[in-house]
Amino acid sequence: MSDLQNEVIGFVLIAIAVIAFAYYKQRIEDKDK
Repeated sequence: MSDLQNEVIGFVLIAIAVIAFAYYKQRIEDKDK
């Protein structure tokens, strides 16, 4: 694995985590209504 590949994989994992968190938060807010 090159350093560039590791950076790309890390960025993708962070992006997935942020999107999943935002989606989960949105679901909770929708449920409260």
